[in-house]
Amino acid sequence: MCWGRDAFWYIVPAPVEVPDLRDAIQMSAGTAYACAVRQGGGVACWGTNGGGQLGDGLPGAPLADPTNYEQRREARPVVGLEDAAQVSASVLHTCATHRSGAVYCWGANKDPERLEWGDGRLGDGTEVDRPTPVRVLGLSDTRMVSAGSAHTCALRATGTVECWGDNNYGQLGDGGWARSLEPVEVQDLGDVVEISAGWAHTCALDGSGAVHCWGLNEVGQLGDGSTTDRAIPVKVRGLLDAVRVEAGGESTCAARCSGSIVCWGSNSHGQLGDGTDTNRSRPVRVQELHGVTDVSVGSRFSCALRQTGSVVCWGDNDWGQLGDGTTGPSWEPVEVRGLP
Repeated sequence: MCWGRDAFWYIVPAPVEVPDLRDAIQMSAGTAYACAVRQGGGVACWGTNGGGQLGDGLPGAPLADPTNYEQRREARPVVGLEDAAQVSASVLHTCATHRSGAVYCWGANKDPERLEWGDGRLGDGTEVDRPTPVRVLGLSDTRMVSAGSAHTCALRATGTVECWGDNNYGQLGDGGWARSLEPVEVQDLGDVVEISAGWAHTCALDGSGAVHCWGLNEVGQLGDGSTTDRAIPVKVRGLLDAVRVEAGGESTCAARCSGSIVCWGSNSHGQLGDGTDTNRSRPVRVQELHGVTDVSVGSRFSCALRQTGSVVCWGDNDWGQLGDGTTGPSWEPVEVRGLP
C-alpha cells in the first residue's frame, strides 16, 4: 500500500493498494516513483520516468509530459531482469542486486541539468543513460545495494563497501572528491552489515552496532557533531547499539536494539521527531516511540514500523505522506490509518 502524492499529482492522505501487485517481497520508493521485487525475482516499477528509472525500455519522459503518467500509472516489469533479490529506487536511477551477487542499474547516468557532465551513477563505466538494466562493473558478491541521488553504494560479502558516481561532497568515501564511473572501495570500513545512501551522504552499520557516515554534512547529517563534509567515514557520536540505519535527503535515522529511534541532520520540517525544528549534528531521540523494528527516511519525513505491525510517521505532510488522513505536518510520530 502507498500514500502521499500519486503520479497524477492527486494527494492521497491514507493508504491505497497498488493494482496487480500482490506478490511483492521487497520494495523501495524513490522520488515520484517506486519499485518492487516480486516472488519470482522479477522487478516491477511505476510512477514518473524522467530518466528511464522504471526500466521498462521506454525512453524517459519529462515530469510535465502527460504520457509519462498514462503509460506508467500501474506497475510495469523491468525488462530483462530476473532473479533479483533487492531493489533500491532513487531520483532518476534504480539499482538491484541479483541472486548471483551481481548488481544491475538503469535510468539516468548523468545530471539532466548538466548534460555535458556524466557522473556514472549506473557504474557501467560509461556516462550513457540506460532505459533497461546494465551490469555494474566488478561486483559479483554483493549482499545489498543502495542508490543515492547521483551516487550508488554496494555492500559486499566481505563486509566492505564500494561506491560509484558523483563525489562532489565525498559521498563515495574513498578519500577523494573525484567522481567514479565504476565502483571504488570506501576507506577505513569493514565488518559492515547494512548501508544506506542519502541525497549526497552515505551511512553504514557495522557488526558492533556503530554507525559510520560520510559525504555532505552541511546540516549535521553525518552525526559526528560537526557540519564539515567528510570524504572518509566518521563515527556517529554516542550510537553503539544500532540495528538499522537509514539515510534520507538531509537527515539520518537509526533504530536501536532497545526499540527506540534516534535521528540527526536537517529538522526543517520536524523530520527528526524530537518535537522541534532545530537541526541536530548528533543523534536525538524520536519522542514517544518504542518497540520499533524498522525505520525509513524520506526527503522531509520519516516512518517507523512497530512490533505490533502498526506504522507511524512524522515530519512534512504537504502531500499526505504521513498517512494519517491529513495534510498537516507533525513534529512527533502519528499513526498511519487504514493499515491492517
